[in-house]
Amino acid sequence: MANGSREKITIVVLGASGVGKTSLIEQFSKQCFNDCYSPTRQRSAYFVNVLINDRLHDVQIIDLPTLVNFPKDGAYEKDYKNLRDASAYILVFDCSSEKTFLYVSKIRKQIQQWSKTVRREAPPIAVVGNKYDVAGMSAALRKEYANLIRKQWKCGYYETSAKFNWHVVLVFKELFVQMDQNSNKNASVKLNGTFRTSKCTIL
Repeated sequence: MANGSREKITIVVLGASGVGKTSLIEQFSKQCFNDCYSPTRQRSAYFVNVLINDRLHDVQIIDLPTLVNFPKDGAYEKDYKNLRDASAYILVFDCSSEKTFLYVSKIRKQIQQWSKTVRREAPPIAVVGNKYDVAGMSAALRKEYANLIRKQWKCGYYETSAKFNWHVVLVFKELFVQMDQNSNKNASVKLNGTFRTSKCTIL
């Protein structure tokens, strides 16, 4: 390492109930998947260490119950610490459910509106269409959503299967790169040995 400093990153994962938020986080942080569904009822935090270009990052990933709305003030801070001061957000919907996409659309818009009033720049947002392995949504509609997210929302979009660990690492890898670029730094990321030619790893 170039120095002994440890940079902190907080990623908050949001989405409607049942979309696989917890499964996505646990597959990334623990490399495990639980077939038994249990709704998220309270804030949970997961921790990993990531080395990006010789800089050590302490990464905290926050899993939250479904929010009715993204708060404009600190009303949720007692129970949902770090919700509004996150480094980045991951918004998850179910590839088989249009309703869960509409929820993500609403929350993203609220985050954007809130951040314009209190932050220097909008935090990076990645949008994830999970449960690709059981997708019931038409290919045409998924393509329409992908174009909307990438071209109009200007967000990264990824289709994943937390169950089979498909593209899960990619979501976080690209988000780390985006955060690093936003800090006027260049990074190539390697997570858990997946990207062997790059200079970042989970410890």
